[in-house]
Amino acid sequence: ILSLHVMKAFGVEIVGFSHEYGFDCIPELQPLIRVDGGSVRMLDLRLLLPVALVAVFGGICIWCWYGSWKIPSSKQEQCNRQMKRYNEDRIQRVLLLLVFSAWMATLFPISGIIKVGTFVADRLVVASTFGTCILAGRLFALWIAGGDDKEKAKKGHDNAANNGNRDNQLTTGFKVAFLFLLCTTHLAKHTHRRTADWMDSVSLLESSLRTCP
Repeated sequence: ILSLHVMKAFGVEIVGFSHEYGFDCIPELQPLIRVDGGSVRMLDLRLLLPVALVAVFGGICIWCWYGSWKIPSSKQEQCNRQMKRYNEDRIQRVLLLLVFSAWMATLFPISGIIKVGTFVADRLVVASTFGTCILAGRLFALWIAGGDDKEKAKKGHDNAANNGNRDNQLTTGFKVAFLFLLCTTHLAKHTHRRTADWMDSVSLLESSLRTCP
């Protein structure tokens, strides 16, 4: 259930939208399947989702702490400058991880540690989406800038008269256009469709019946 809401926070809908997830809307996990009166152990493939999310989160934590290590320069002054920059980048990554984790911690009530009434609902992920938006925004900014924004800015200033700058501008323009199309064709489309479902009780119930027939 927690993995389901984490995917909702990232905009990935697995079971579909519903204003109320009724009884047996999401089938119970069945690790044991009975065949001819006996019990056969069978792994429910849905259990792979939380395992994958834990692996991804662990990888993100490792990257935030270690980053991409480069071989230090043999010169002492340049090596000190690289280490200083490496520590500054690590602080930024760790702070970003802490902000993301703090917003995702709002999903604690449905983590299964304590018993609550409603444990599956779209409204529960509203706060956690702030963390995913901050994380995604930072990653997209690094992607557009080419990874190291400060270093790229310095190189761009030093090579202003270079022909390579024109290629960088075209690449940046392509990335911005891709993100614009992603926001308009995917995110805006889903927002418009879900808002239309909530405009009328009939359309809202019909959307819920498609998810929980």
